[in-house]
Amino acid sequence: MPFCAYFLVTEHGHVVPKNLGLYQCLNFLGVILLKFINNCAPLLLALAVLGWAGNTIAGRFSEGVISPLALVFLRWSIVVVLLVSFRAKDMIASWPLMVAHWRWTLAMGTAGFTGFNVLYYLAAQNTTAVNLGLLQCVMPIYVMIGCAIAYKIKVAPIQMVGIVLSLLGVAFVLGRGDISTILAISFNDGDAIMLLAAMFYAGYTVGLRKRPEVENFTMLAYLSLVAWFAAAVLLLADLGFEGSLQWPSDLSAWAIILYVALVPSLLSQILFIRGVQLVGSNKAGVYSNLLPIYVAVLGVVLLGEKFENYHLIATILAGFGIYLVSKPNVAEKNRD
Repeated sequence: MPFCAYFLVTEHGHVVPKNLGLYQCLNFLGVILLKFINNCAPLLLALAVLGWAGNTIAGRFSEGVISPLALVFLRWSIVVVLLVSFRAKDMIASWPLMVAHWRWTLAMGTAGFTGFNVLYYLAAQNTTAVNLGLLQCVMPIYVMIGCAIAYKIKVAPIQMVGIVLSLLGVAFVLGRGDISTILAISFNDGDAIMLLAAMFYAGYTVGLRKRPEVENFTMLAYLSLVAWFAAAVLLLADLGFEGSLQWPSDLSAWAIILYVALVPSLLSQILFIRGVQLVGSNKAGVYSNLLPIYVAVLGVVLLGEKFENYHLIATILAGFGIYLVSKPNVAEKNRD
């Protein structure tokens, strides 16, 4: 008995009936589904950001299981092995160009990949996932300020309003909705570390404007290699000073390592790059606004965290602020 009797398929441009068994039917439907996903930018970008949101949850789960530095080192070890295995030929071809830009490559891999992730996981072990998600709203603000300083890009008045609103949202998170705490500048250590981590990644984002003309995954392979080397140096320094290094000792720790290596570092990058190819970087960048929402939902569902009233106020302020910041600069539009 055929599983799908007279299932319509296309052969040489003609639609013909054909009997398919269970395996053939599932395989055919799988091909159609993958083709749909590969050409659906909203789905690709939403899934990419979901993978990055999971990085926050993984960071929270890592508390007491593996130290941030060990997690970053093992994460980039896996990524380097996979990327170098598949991109070795392209890396060799791009070597002269990357050597010519060695300062850029060293700074980007060290600050954007190693520095950011060590601080990020350290913050994750000292504050809530909901806070981490909301505090990342400050990144577009840092990026705009960085671009204004580095590239003399003017900030429009409406964008200044957005910056103020976003900073108010961040202040609400830092002060847990308590004005006296905000005025006293008495913040949770994890929240302060997250703000510092955001500076590292914002610097990486600003620096991407000066990237050499190298294929995306080859570039990712080089930056991952630098990140691994930087993490190894920090690891040796920590061992030398007898720091609090904690290696994975059970399956849960290795599950966290595999997730952060395969999903945020690789799968989300692949999905995001494809999404950018379909709709462009400006439209794709808007999807990063989903990150605080994803993190809040995952934090409540998976970690049992509470979504307080001040989180809601902060979400509204920061979300609307980012919307205003993301509006095209009028001067740039006229120039284009």
